[in-house]
Amino acid sequence: MTCTSCSSTVEQALQAISGVQKAQVALATEEAEVHYDPNILSYNQILEAINETGFEAILLSTGEDMGKIGLKIDGVRTQNSMRIIENSLQALPGVQSIDIDPEVNKISLSYKPDVTGPRNFIKVIESTGTSGRFKATIFPEGGGRESHRHEEIKQYRRSFLWSLVFTVPVFLISMIFMYIPGIKHALDTKIVNMLSIGAILRNKCSLLLFSLFGVEICYLPKF
Repeated sequence: MTCTSCSSTVEQALQAISGVQKAQVALATEEAEVHYDPNILSYNQILEAINETGFEAILLSTGEDMGKIGLKIDGVRTQNSMRIIENSLQALPGVQSIDIDPEVNKISLSYKPDVTGPRNFIKVIESTGTSGRFKATIFPEGGGRESHRHEEIKQYRRSFLWSLVFTVPVFLISMIFMYIPGIKHALDTKIVNMLSIGAILRNKCSLLLFSLFGVEICYLPKF
Protein backbone atom coordinates (compact mmCIF):
# COMPACT_ATOMS: atom_id res chain seq x y z
CA MET A 1 0.00 0.00 0.00
CA THR A 2 1.28 3.42 -0.95
CA CYS A 3 -1.55 5.83 -0.09
CA THR A 4 -4.49 6.41 2.24
CA SER A 5 -6.84 5.45 -0.58
CA CYS A 6 -5.30 1.97 -0.61
CA SER A 7 -5.70 1.49 3.14
CA SER A 8 -9.27 2.82 2.99
CA THR A 9 -10.13 0.35 0.23
CA VAL A 10 -8.87 -2.59 2.28
CA GLU A 11 -10.55 -1.33 5.44
CA GLN A 12 -13.92 -0.92 3.72
CA ALA A 13 -13.63 -4.38 2.18
CA LEU A 14 -12.99 -5.89 5.60
CA GLN A 15 -15.81 -4.02 7.29
CA ALA A 16 -18.22 -5.26 4.62
CA ILE A 17 -17.60 -8.90 5.54
CA SER A 18 -20.30 -10.53 7.61
CA GLY A 19 -18.87 -11.42 11.00
CA VAL A 20 -16.24 -8.67 11.11
CA GLN A 21 -16.84 -6.55 14.19
CA LYS A 22 -14.02 -4.06 13.73
CA ALA A 23 -11.29 -3.46 11.15
CA GLN A 24 -8.46 -0.95 11.19
CA VAL A 25 -5.70 -0.65 8.60
CA ALA A 26 -2.44 1.15 9.40
CA LEU A 27 -0.81 2.56 6.28
CA ALA A 28 2.54 3.22 7.96
CA THR A 29 3.07 -0.39 9.03
CA GLU A 30 0.93 -1.98 6.29
CA GLU A 31 -0.91 -4.01 8.91
CA ALA A 32 -4.60 -4.63 9.53
CA GLU A 33 -6.17 -5.40 12.89
CA VAL A 34 -9.45 -7.27 12.52
CA HIS A 35 -11.88 -8.28 15.27
CA TYR A 36 -14.28 -10.94 14.05
CA ASP A 37 -16.63 -13.68 15.17
CA PRO A 38 -14.85 -17.03 14.64
CA ASN A 39 -18.23 -18.76 14.56
CA ILE A 40 -19.11 -16.94 11.35
CA LEU A 41 -15.84 -16.77 9.40
CA SER A 42 -12.19 -17.74 9.59
CA TYR A 43 -9.02 -15.74 9.16
CA ASN A 44 -8.48 -17.49 5.82
CA GLN A 45 -11.62 -15.83 4.50
CA ILE A 46 -10.31 -12.48 5.72
CA LEU A 47 -7.03 -13.07 3.87
CA GLU A 48 -8.96 -13.94 0.71
CA ALA A 49 -11.02 -10.77 0.98
CA ILE A 50 -7.86 -8.67 1.19
CA ASN A 51 -6.31 -10.50 -1.74
CA GLU A 52 -9.42 -9.78 -3.81
CA THR A 53 -8.82 -6.04 -3.36
CA GLY A 54 -5.52 -6.45 -5.20
CA PHE A 55 -3.20 -6.58 -2.20
CA GLU A 56 -1.31 -9.58 -0.89
CA ALA A 57 -1.95 -10.45 2.76
CA ILE A 58 -0.21 -12.79 5.18
CA LEU A 59 -1.25 -13.71 8.71
CA LEU A 60 0.89 -12.15 11.44
CA SER A 61 -1.01 -13.37 14.50
CA THR A 62 -4.44 -14.43 15.66
CA GLY A 63 -6.43 -14.09 18.83
CA GLU A 64 -5.61 -17.73 19.40
CA ASP A 65 -2.05 -16.68 20.17
CA MET A 66 -1.51 -16.46 23.91
CA GLY A 67 0.31 -13.62 25.57
CA LYS A 68 2.39 -14.33 28.66
CA ILE A 69 3.61 -11.91 31.30
CA GLY A 70 5.04 -11.98 34.80
CA LEU A 71 4.15 -9.33 37.38
CA LYS A 72 6.09 -8.53 40.55
CA ILE A 73 3.76 -7.39 43.32
CA ASP A 74 4.98 -5.29 46.24
CA GLY A 75 2.97 -4.89 49.43
CA VAL A 76 1.81 -8.51 49.68
CA ARG A 77 2.24 -9.77 53.24
CA THR A 78 -0.07 -12.78 53.41
CA GLN A 79 -1.17 -15.63 51.18
CA ASN A 80 -4.73 -14.40 51.52
CA SER A 81 -3.75 -11.11 49.86
CA MET A 82 -2.25 -13.03 46.95
CA ARG A 83 -5.43 -15.09 46.60
CA ILE A 84 -7.54 -11.93 46.50
CA ILE A 85 -5.35 -10.54 43.72
CA GLU A 86 -5.52 -13.85 41.85
CA ASN A 87 -9.32 -13.88 42.02
CA SER A 88 -9.49 -10.28 40.79
CA LEU A 89 -7.27 -11.07 37.81
CA GLN A 90 -9.11 -14.30 37.04
CA ALA A 91 -12.32 -12.29 36.70
CA LEU A 92 -10.84 -10.26 33.84
CA PRO A 93 -12.04 -11.25 30.35
CA GLY A 94 -9.23 -12.77 28.32
CA VAL A 95 -7.21 -14.15 31.24
CA GLN A 96 -6.57 -17.85 30.58
CA SER A 97 -4.39 -19.03 33.44
CA ILE A 98 -2.57 -17.70 36.49
CA ASP A 99 0.47 -19.14 38.26
CA ILE A 100 1.75 -17.77 41.56
CA ASP A 101 5.29 -17.86 42.94
CA PRO A 102 4.86 -16.78 46.59
CA GLU A 103 8.60 -16.75 47.28
CA VAL A 104 9.13 -13.69 45.09
CA ASN A 105 5.53 -12.41 45.05
CA LYS A 106 5.30 -13.06 41.33
CA ILE A 107 2.19 -13.75 39.28
CA SER A 108 2.48 -15.24 35.79
CA LEU A 109 -0.49 -14.84 33.46
CA SER A 110 -1.49 -16.30 30.12
CA TYR A 111 -4.00 -14.13 28.31
CA LYS A 112 -5.55 -13.22 24.99
CA PRO A 113 -3.74 -10.06 23.84
CA ASP A 114 -6.67 -8.94 21.70
CA VAL A 115 -8.91 -8.87 24.78
CA THR A 116 -6.76 -7.61 27.63
CA GLY A 117 -3.19 -6.71 28.49
CA PRO A 118 -0.59 -5.61 31.08
CA ARG A 119 -2.16 -2.21 31.75
CA ASN A 120 -5.42 -3.84 32.79
CA PHE A 121 -3.57 -6.29 35.04
CA ILE A 122 -1.62 -3.56 36.82
CA LYS A 123 -4.74 -1.43 37.19
CA VAL A 124 -6.71 -4.29 38.75
CA ILE A 125 -3.89 -5.25 41.13
CA GLU A 126 -3.28 -1.70 42.36
CA SER A 127 -7.01 -1.10 42.86
CA THR A 128 -7.42 -4.30 44.88
CA GLY A 129 -7.69 -3.88 48.65
CA THR A 130 -6.73 -0.62 50.32
CA SER A 131 -5.87 2.07 47.78
CA GLY A 132 -2.14 2.17 47.15
CA ARG A 133 -1.45 -0.97 49.17
CA PHE A 134 -0.25 -3.08 46.26
CA LYS A 135 2.18 -2.01 43.56
CA ALA A 136 2.66 -4.07 40.41
CA THR A 137 5.54 -3.95 37.96
CA ILE A 138 6.39 -6.15 35.01
CA PHE A 139 8.65 -8.92 36.21
CA PRO A 140 11.87 -9.09 34.17
CA GLU A 141 11.25 -12.39 32.35
CA GLY A 142 14.69 -11.85 30.92
CA GLY A 143 16.01 -12.40 34.42
CA GLY A 144 18.35 -14.96 32.97
CA ARG A 145 19.76 -12.36 30.63
CA GLU A 146 19.94 -9.86 33.48
CA SER A 147 21.82 -12.26 35.75
CA HIS A 148 24.08 -13.13 32.83
CA ARG A 149 24.82 -9.43 32.36
CA HIS A 150 25.68 -9.03 36.06
CA GLU A 151 27.87 -12.11 35.94
CA GLU A 152 29.61 -10.72 32.88
CA ILE A 153 30.27 -7.44 34.70
CA LYS A 154 31.72 -9.36 37.65
CA GLN A 155 33.92 -11.33 35.28
CA TYR A 156 35.24 -8.14 33.68
CA ARG A 157 35.93 -6.71 37.14
CA ARG A 158 37.83 -9.82 38.21
CA SER A 159 39.83 -9.78 35.00
CA PHE A 160 40.64 -6.10 35.51
CA LEU A 161 41.83 -6.65 39.08
CA TRP A 162 43.95 -9.63 38.08
CA SER A 163 45.45 -7.69 35.21
CA LEU A 164 46.43 -4.97 37.68
CA VAL A 165 48.21 -7.57 39.80
CA PHE A 166 50.56 -8.33 36.92
CA THR A 167 50.61 -5.00 35.08
CA VAL A 168 51.53 -2.79 38.03
CA PRO A 169 54.73 -4.73 38.82
CA VAL A 170 55.81 -4.52 35.18
CA PHE A 171 55.18 -0.77 35.19
CA LEU A 172 57.07 -0.28 38.46
CA ILE A 173 60.02 -2.37 37.33
CA SER A 174 60.27 -0.70 33.91
CA MET A 175 59.43 2.91 34.73
CA ILE A 176 60.10 3.52 38.44
CA PHE A 177 62.49 1.07 40.05
CA MET A 178 65.00 1.35 37.21
CA TYR A 179 65.68 4.93 38.31
CA ILE A 180 66.20 4.12 41.98
CA PRO A 181 69.92 3.25 42.33
CA GLY A 182 69.67 0.57 45.03
CA ILE A 183 66.72 -1.23 43.47
CA LYS A 184 68.11 -0.81 39.93
CA HIS A 185 71.32 -2.55 40.99
CA ALA A 186 69.34 -5.53 42.33
CA LEU A 187 67.14 -5.74 39.22
CA ASP A 188 70.18 -5.60 36.94
CA THR A 189 71.78 -8.58 38.67
CA LYS A 190 72.33 -11.40 36.15
CA ILE A 191 71.24 -14.80 37.43
CA VAL A 192 70.11 -17.12 34.58
CA ASN A 193 71.62 -17.19 31.09
CA MET A 194 72.76 -13.61 31.55
CA LEU A 195 69.19 -12.50 32.18
CA SER A 196 68.68 -9.94 34.91
CA ILE A 197 66.17 -10.26 37.72
CA GLY A 198 64.21 -7.32 36.26
CA ALA A 199 64.01 -8.92 32.80
CA ILE A 200 62.85 -12.24 34.24
CA LEU A 201 60.16 -10.57 36.34
CA ARG A 202 58.92 -8.56 33.38
CA ASN A 203 58.82 -11.60 31.13
CA LYS A 204 57.02 -13.73 33.72
CA CYS A 205 54.35 -11.10 34.32
CA SER A 206 53.89 -10.57 30.59
CA LEU A 207 53.55 -14.30 29.93
CA LEU A 208 51.00 -14.66 32.73
CA LEU A 209 48.97 -11.76 31.38
CA PHE A 210 49.02 -13.19 27.88
CA SER A 211 48.08 -16.71 29.00
CA LEU A 212 45.25 -15.50 31.26
CA PHE A 213 43.76 -12.64 29.27
CA GLY A 214 45.41 -12.62 25.86
CA VAL A 215 47.07 -9.30 26.76
CA GLU A 216 50.60 -8.74 25.61
CA ILE A 217 52.80 -6.07 27.16
CA CYS A 218 55.55 -4.64 25.00
CA TYR A 219 58.48 -2.84 26.52
CA LEU A 220 61.87 -1.69 25.34
CA PRO A 221 64.74 -3.85 26.50
CA LYS A 222 67.32 -2.29 28.80
CA PHE A 223 70.88 -2.24 27.51
